[in-house]
Amino acid sequence: MNLRTLLLLALVSLPVAAQAAPPRCLAYGPAISSIGGRLEKVAGKAPGEEALVLVLTQPACMTAGREQADAKAIKQVQRVLILADARRHAQLSKRVGQRMGLRGRLSPAPAGAHRAPLQLALVMPE
Repeated sequence: MNLRTLLLLALVSLPVAAQAAPPRCLAYGPAISSIGGRLEKVAGKAPGEEALVLVLTQPACMTAGREQADAKAIKQVQRVLILADARRHAQLSKRVGQRMGLRGRLSPAPAGAHRAPLQLALVMPE
């Protein structure tokens, strides 16, 4: 066997798990979705303004929304803006840099420094 044949056999015999898994698809609200990732803080345009963004552990896709006219299908989502009241925002701010899971209703996010196409309105309890 020559080197070319050996390389071809090695590539063909790679386990299926080594291939990238397709993104998990989520639904827009009113459905409640669970997502997980690393929490980041993003500065806003105004001084002292900040947003919390969850950078997903695995990219997700969004199915087209029926409830909202602007809820379009998205192939790969990696960043989600977190919507929370002031108390919950302060609690989450202490966990920036950590991995966590959150539950809420997804909807399209307004454009902003967060660069997230979606926003998650938290539901309680998480």
